[in-house]
Formats: sequence, structure tokens, C-alpha cells
Amino acid sequence: MFQNGTMFSESLGRILEVLTEGCLNWIIERNIMNTSDITKKLNILVVEDTFNHQQAARLQLADHNVTIVGGYKEGNDLLEIRVDYDKYYTLPEDVSMEEKERICATRPNWDVVLLDLMLPASMCGVSGDGEKFEGQEMPIGTILAFLAIKSGCKNVAVVTDVNHHKHPASAAFDSFGGGRFQVGDANIFLTNYGTVLVDAETFELIKYTEGWNTKYPSLGNELYQNAIYVKPWKNVLEKVLGTYVARRA
Repeated sequence: MFQNGTMFSESLGRILEVLTEGCLNWIIERNIMNTSDITKKLNILVVEDTFNHQQAARLQLADHNVTIVGGYKEGNDLLEIRVDYDKYYTLPEDVSMEEKERICATRPNWDVVLLDLMLPASMCGVSGDGEKFEGQEMPIGTILAFLAIKSGCKNVAVVTDVNHHKHPASAAFDSFGGGRFQVGDANIFLTNYGTVLVDAETFELIKYTEGWNTKYPSLGNELYQNAIYVKPWKNVLEKVLGTYVARRA
């Protein structure tokens, strides 16, 4: 096929050139896809019932469009898939129920959902003896995580500041190793550690976590007398997006 070694070398070189160019273009395209969520303004839902953590979320995620609600019921309402039943009943009878719901469904438009693990129990759908649980903190943030995935959200995180030695639901997160994982095409991140130190009045950052497991000086230290620990929402966002880089302040 090839007349001499020179022709073979030239042909092989051209093949490698084409393949290399194609691979580079593919890598560039993949990198653009993987980093697009970093640079754009994201629609983020935060479900968190503690005021300090809510304030921290507002400031740490200020570069994005953030909606913050304080309870399970509010989170559930914002994550539900809505079906237009007026349109549903106009569809032909030979269309299956599943297909009708797909056609008539409106999915919530959240790029990222960040959830507190421990939330006050909702009385939605509860009556009788079940009412005794009203307002009690329960690990129902994970239920909202499933709902977020079902609704089509591609980035979902559940975070708690409860020590894993103090509550079995927090300890259960240890099984996931603190890393991001996938459920279908959704990125999931579950964490029970990592905090940031902020001014108790302004919520301005005093100190980042170093890596993910920083042990801070005692709050009795004069430098930290007006400081509180809050959830590291920015770190959690970066973790679930796969863009986290350890930093210090």
C-alpha cells in the first residue's frame, strides 16, 4: 500500500495530527461544559431554618440568584413538579397517563438545591397522633433531596452542622466519605463537617476552612469574641459542582 517508509511516516503523521486535533477539541468542549456552571449566575434554592445559616447563605452566595426558605413545606412546594390538568384532560384518550403528565408537567428551574439535613417537621398530610411531631427537628432534608432529583435538578447537596457523634442521621453521612457522587445524571453531595467563621453582627468572613476539616482556635480567644460558626455554603456549592479548591483566610 505504501511505496516507501517516507510515505508511510507522512501518512501516519497526518493521521495522528487529525486524531490529536479531534481529541483536543473534544477535551476543550468537555471542559467548557464542565466549567459553564462556575461562571454563570445560578438559580439556587436553599432550605434552612436557622437564621444565622440563612444570613450566611445570602452573603456567601450573593453572586447568584438565591431563594431561601425555612421549612420542609416551603421547600416541598418549590420542588414539586406541577401538572396542568386543564391541558391534561384535553389530550386524546389513547395517550397514556404517564405521557400526559410528561407533556403537561412544569418542572422547577433550580440549577442547585442546598438543603439543611435537620428541619422542623411539617404537618402537611399529618393528622391525629402524627401532630405530636409538629415542629420537631427531623432528618427530612434528605427527603427533599430525593424530590429535587425527581424534579430534574442536577446539583443537590445536604449539609448539617450536627456533630456526627451526637446524632445518628449525621453519622450516617460518614458512609459517603465526604465526596460528590452521582445518582443518574445528578451530582449529590452530603456533608456533616466544615464551617466558616464570621462576624456575628455583619456576617463578614473572618476565616475559611483550611481544606475541609479545620479546627479553629477557641472562641475564647480575643480575636474571635464576636465570631460565630456558620455553614460553608460557598464551599458546599463548589463541592457539588466539582470546583472546590481549598483556601485560607
